[in-house]
Amino acid sequence: FLYSWLKAWFKELNDLKTSWLLLPESIREKRLQALETSAAELLDVWTVLDDYIHALKEDEQTFHSMNYESLGTIYYDLSMYEKAAKSLETEKTTGVLDEVRRLYLGFAYVFIEADSQAKEQFLYLLKTSRVPLIRHFSCVGLGCLYAQVNQFDEAIHFFERAKRITETTDVMYNLGVCFFATCMFSIAKQYFQTYVASNRDDSEALFFLGCCYYHDGEKEKAWSCWLASLQQDVTAELLLALAYVFEWTGNHEMAINCYKQLQAMRYADVDIFHGLAWNYALLENEEKAIDAFQKALAIDPDNDQVAQSLSWLERHWPEANWSELLLRSGLVK
Repeated sequence: FLYSWLKAWFKELNDLKTSWLLLPESIREKRLQALETSAAELLDVWTVLDDYIHALKEDEQTFHSMNYESLGTIYYDLSMYEKAAKSLETEKTTGVLDEVRRLYLGFAYVFIEADSQAKEQFLYLLKTSRVPLIRHFSCVGLGCLYAQVNQFDEAIHFFERAKRITETTDVMYNLGVCFFATCMFSIAKQYFQTYVASNRDDSEALFFLGCCYYHDGEKEKAWSCWLASLQQDVTAELLLALAYVFEWTGNHEMAINCYKQLQAMRYADVDIFHGLAWNYALLENEEKAIDAFQKALAIDPDNDQVAQSLSWLERHWPEANWSELLLRSGLVK
């Protein structure tokens, strides 16, 4: 943009020089004044850019001064949050380093669900710190704290405050999750789109974005996100969520694929076999459905969900052999 602007400015200057003697004085003055105005605007832009560079240097110096390491931070990095909190409570330091200590302490409290203590640390830092990065992470901490207890309106408030201080992809993701949790899918979609643009291998974000697309009627984009999610490293929880989504949207073969991946990860609880059984049944594969139902009942013969599925199949597919399994379930005593 700046190159195009300079190119246009010099073209106007050369055109004016070429036609200077041929132009009326009034036109000369008008075009010359326009060039002067543009030059002044460029000087203003240059001044702003110079200010940004100086601010960045100051931020870099502040960042290096925030490198705080202690026994408490070691425990924190090892996810030993209770020990981290106990150590950080007693550690002594001053200035910006003490603010960093309080940040660590606040997040350790979040992880051990010491909500009032966490809130106290973050609010103190918001009131006293002059370092933008400290204020940013204090807002993030409060957002996480409120999201953890499902107070999503308050969480959104603090995540948006954090975004105004420093816009990071993590904040965009957290805002997406909060708006998703409050069923504001169109807004959540915008945040997940921004996040995924720079984090294309985040399977959970792709899953959420796919759900937002599906809710907004963009089914092809939804399927694209869900399939992309499966190609990444996925947790058992996410595989189970994808299985439910595929089942609800009528893609029972994909649901079965997810359940089989869970089996490959050595998950063999009743929900896995029930999911396999139900989706095989909806594909009218009676043999594999009965086999999976038998395995589910062997684990938990009194499982209400398995019994309800068998009861539904008995009513809607009576020619299949569900009655014997139904008698073994907890629905019929």
